[in-house]
Amino acid sequence: MRFVLLIMVLLCGVIGTTSFAADVLTGVNFAEPIEITSQKLEVLQNEQKTVFSGQVEARQNDFLLTTDLLTVFYDNEQNQIARLEAEGQVRLVQLDRRAQADHAVFKQAEQVLVLSGHALLQQGANQVAGEEIVFDLANNTSTVKSSGAGRVKATILPPKKGSTGQ
Repeated sequence: MRFVLLIMVLLCGVIGTTSFAADVLTGVNFAEPIEITSQKLEVLQNEQKTVFSGQVEARQNDFLLTTDLLTVFYDNEQNQIARLEAEGQVRLVQLDRRAQADHAVFKQAEQVLVLSGHALLQQGANQVAGEEIVFDLANNTSTVKSSGAGRVKATILPPKKGSTGQ
């Protein structure tokens, strides 16, 4: 019985990672201003992209993205952002939720976020880690993958007695 309860707690925690990603990404409203600062900005119109490099910070309300390099790809036919790619020391923070990886890609049309390279999600003391974490926001699924001999690791703390959880 204890084993079954432990598995249920772990599954609830891992299932919550999709909610985490949805919460982080829904914290970004593309209809509202996003302030992006960096050491350099390049607009490459022929390639339909904008590149921010050097200590990049993107802020909107309580959402913060930091990275070494942020590339924004545009779909001129749709007049919208097609894809965002962050490379190097990627950190996403919103309230008590944090994500980090070496690389992150968000595909707008597919509503998919991929964190790769030492990917880690944390909310409070709970965390999930792997080589790659894929969030399919359209289908409300998430997959955590390891590489080689590495293993996926999840640390999920049960809610304190009398607490409604997070």
